[in-house]
Amino acid sequence: RKIVIVDDEELEKRKESRIPANTRINTSWAVRAWSEWALERNGMIAIRGETGITLPEVNPDILNITHNEELNYWLSKFVVEVRKKKDPGTFYPPNTLYQLCCGIQRYMRDNGRPELNFFTHTSFKHFQDCLDAEMKRLT
Repeated sequence: RKIVIVDDEELEKRKESRIPANTRINTSWAVRAWSEWALERNGMIAIRGETGITLPEVNPDILNITHNEELNYWLSKFVVEVRKKKDPGTFYPPNTLYQLCCGIQRYMRDNGRPELNFFTHTSFKHFQDCLDAEMKRLT
């Protein structure tokens, strides 16, 4: 028998190749939407802060939100506040909003949180209710 020794880089490439290109694109788009929403929201908060109104800021790097309670809170805000980038102020259609959340969950699972399930875990009930309400409102 003849074996081939594979280095870590090759192993990682092979692992990544299992993910379809469209899935990678969708995941990147969802994470970018989160980051852009967070940065814009934080910018608006900074402006309001000048008038004495204090609001919490969201971390644009979702991987740095490590507690489910905090993630539940911010995901709930995200699904209600996020808007299309190419058509500012326009809501995403319900299915697209759901796909954004799927992409974010996939990103977090692929980066150290494999147990995470926003859609069924009870610690994300507030998010689930907000997503459901927003999807119904947009229908």
